[in-house]
Amino acid sequence: MANQANYWAYGGFGAAVCLQCFLVGAAAAAGPAVSAPNGSLDLRLGTGSNSAMVYGAGGTFSVPAGDSLGIQADFGIQNYDLLTGTAALHVFTRDPSTYLIGVTAGIVRSGVASLSAIGAEGELYVDRLTIGGWAGYAYLNYDLPAAPDSSGLFATGEVSFYPTDELRLSLGASSILGYKSVGIGAEFHPPGLALPLSLTADARYGEDGRYSATAGVKVYFGAPDKSLLARNREDDPPDRGLDLFMAAGTQATQRPAVAGDFTTEQACEDAGFTWFFTSPEHCG
Repeated sequence: MANQANYWAYGGFGAAVCLQCFLVGAAAAAGPAVSAPNGSLDLRLGTGSNSAMVYGAGGTFSVPAGDSLGIQADFGIQNYDLLTGTAALHVFTRDPSTYLIGVTAGIVRSGVASLSAIGAEGELYVDRLTIGGWAGYAYLNYDLPAAPDSSGLFATGEVSFYPTDELRLSLGASSILGYKSVGIGAEFHPPGLALPLSLTADARYGEDGRYSATAGVKVYFGAPDKSLLARNREDDPPDRGLDLFMAAGTQATQRPAVAGDFTTEQACEDAGFTWFFTSPEHCG
């Protein structure tokens, strides 16, 4: 309960600071935060460090809230380790020629834990370069009461370069409750393709040796004749629910061992617990 109270206190303070920042940004914005209602559907398939096939599907939906504010909802489902759901909600302002700033909350939910996060989101547009990130406070809650919950700071950042209007290359890094990882990605909309569809590829490597690599397709809904660069800067921001899931490693999908998992003296002590010979004998 104390961790939860701290999470909401820090999260609320961070959200208040972010709110002030993006209201200032909204007053200065020279263009609409979202050009028009739009969305995307992201499908991916690949492999991971456990040699098993992994897959994921996600979607975003963005709407303008007047000229200076935008709202986006993210949702997805992944099977890395086990079936996991993701979601996020963004409220932001943006000048499509210069920057995006806002407040974003995200959650990852699996069969063993929930990982929630709230913080500031921002992007800076410099010619063909986009520098983006999301940072704030996160809380990891395991369903099993004996498993230790945790809370603390998180940050994820990415630099994207567009060699052409239809090709994005990205490099990113993150730290989620102390777990660090790096990632690379690419997205390509074939020139001349009438459909608003692009090809994607992503890979991530964590400090514990965990990795994943996927390829897929992303379908956009909204204006059919925009370039990839224009979509990324005028329509939907990144899917932060998916970002949180990918950057967290196994924290939300594999709970730490507890004493009750072990029923023999050797296994108990090998795991760092103490075997009690009182009746009934047990690990504690």
